[in-house]
Amino acid sequence: MFRLIRYCEYLNEWIGKAVCWLLPVLVGLVFAIVVLRYGFMYGRVDLQESVIYLHATIIALCMGYTLRNEGHVRVDVFYAKMTEKNKAWINLLGDIFFLLPTCIAIIVYSFNYVTISWKVFEHSQEVGGLPLVFLLKSLIPAMAILLLIQGLTWVIYSVYVVVRKKL
Repeated sequence: MFRLIRYCEYLNEWIGKAVCWLLPVLVGLVFAIVVLRYGFMYGRVDLQESVIYLHATIIALCMGYTLRNEGHVRVDVFYAKMTEKNKAWINLLGDIFFLLPTCIAIIVYSFNYVTISWKVFEHSQEVGGLPLVFLLKSLIPAMAILLLIQGLTWVIYSVYVVVRKKL
């Protein structure tokens, strides 16, 4: 069981660290766009859309990584002072009643949305835009799956923390 947890956490850790290398590319691209636009009065739709695609990719694929490293927003005023067991209860209930159902709903409701986009190989409606909207939309279920995997590992770990002293 713990081998599965380690593998799932390793997956999110690896994806998060790999995708983080897109940040310097994103910053460089934004810098280039600003220089081209304001320095040379030259703009391109595909470059501007590339920023949106990179930004969406980084956010979507790093959500599981952020959850794994407890980087998401929470009210630490109370949580920080709790015992490990109480923290496990909060995480367990939050994951079961909020995170997991939300991830499942996103996967279910985005399925047709993404499938239709792939069937027509949806592309940008802007002239000169990127023909990759179907890939951008695929990030929605990918994000939910990575969050779901990490959420399930937190559920298993939280159950372990809650019951381990009873064993």
